[in-house]
Amino acid sequence: ETERHRSLFTGDETKSPKIGNNVEKIRNVPIISIEGRTFPVDAFYLEEAVELTKISINDMISGGRNEKMNSRDRGRGRRPYSRKGDDKDTSRRQQYYEYVTSAGRDFSMSTIDTIVTGFSEKNIPTILIVKLIAYIHVSNRSLSGNIDDGAILVFLPGWEDIKKVNEQLSKHHLINEYYVHVLHGMLGTGKQRQVFRRPPKGQRKIVLATNIAESSITIDDVVYVVDACKHKEKTYD
Repeated sequence: ETERHRSLFTGDETKSPKIGNNVEKIRNVPIISIEGRTFPVDAFYLEEAVELTKISINDMISGGRNEKMNSRDRGRGRRPYSRKGDDKDTSRRQQYYEYVTSAGRDFSMSTIDTIVTGFSEKNIPTILIVKLIAYIHVSNRSLSGNIDDGAILVFLPGWEDIKKVNEQLSKHHLINEYYVHVLHGMLGTGKQRQVFRRPPKGQRKIVLATNIAESSITIDDVVYVVDACKHKEKTYD
């Protein structure tokens, strides 16, 4: 009769003291450890995105995406905040400036002004996302104008946000250089599989997705990720 063997396969997590101690208690079991693999990642945050794209408050308003502007102000064509004589905005701007400088970060006052006055934490700045996609695309062309193979994955909270960004991309002057796919649970399997296709030569693949693409699938040609840093959850009381 062939002798039976049992093996315990572990990942990097067993290096932690808690799990490692438990593994030591298992006797007469060969341990096979599979090392993980990581890649260098450069992280950029909202301030860098605004600074790099040079988006302004006027861009937010003219793009129709300034979420702080209520319907009454939209009807009158007014700006959501006055940049002159608004003590509350001036105070917030000063506090934010002190915050970023104390952290050793250096941004223009235009960037700080745009963040303080032009953004709402309740909404997704889709116009900034579209501009950031364009910045990534253009700045990573070669000197000869060739496009690298890196796809851009954009995380958005829900279907309405995906549609909104997709619509804005379709009207962008670089649309002929974009190969756009959307990924959402409501789409059929055939539609979802299309995100794995390689783009035609001269185009960059852009995937607009919810966090379904964060853990359930791997798109192996993604190099750039734009994360709206918001997601939807179903909760029950």
